[in-house]
Amino acid sequence: MECKFVVSEAGRLLYTCENFYDYSIDATKSIVTQAHEIQPLAGEIASLGCAFPDRFVVAGIIAKLPATWRDFATTLKHKREDISTEDLVITLDVEEKARAKDAPSTSVAAENGASTNIVEKKFNNKNKSKMQM
Repeated sequence: MECKFVVSEAGRLLYTCENFYDYSIDATKSIVTQAHEIQPLAGEIASLGCAFPDRFVVAGIIAKLPATWRDFATTLKHKREDISTEDLVITLDVEEKARAKDAPSTSVAAENGASTNIVEKKFNNKNKSKMQM
C-alpha cells in the first residue's frame, strides 16, 4: 500500500509540475487573475515535497507574460532587488489598470450610443446594360 501511495504522489508531482511549466498567460484575459492561478500550482508542488523558492515562482510568472508585456517583463527582470510573489501581483495589477486606462476603449462608444452605419450601394445590371448600348 505504501509503495502504491508513493507512486501515486510521484505521478501527481510530475503532473502538477507539468501544469506549472506549461501554463501560458493569455493577453485577452486579466493578467492578475492568471498570476493568481499559477500560485496554487506552486503551492501544490510544495505540498508534495518539492518547494520552489519564491524567486523561482516570480521568474516563472514573468517569463509567462504575453508578448505585449515584453517591455514591462524586461523592466522587472532588470530590477536589482528581489521581488516577492505578492509584490509582483501588486505590480502587475497596477500595470494592468494603467494599460486599461490608456487603451482606447470601444466599450465607451457603445455605452454612449455611438454606432457605425455601413451603406452599401446596389448596382442594377439593367441600367448598366442600357447605358452601354
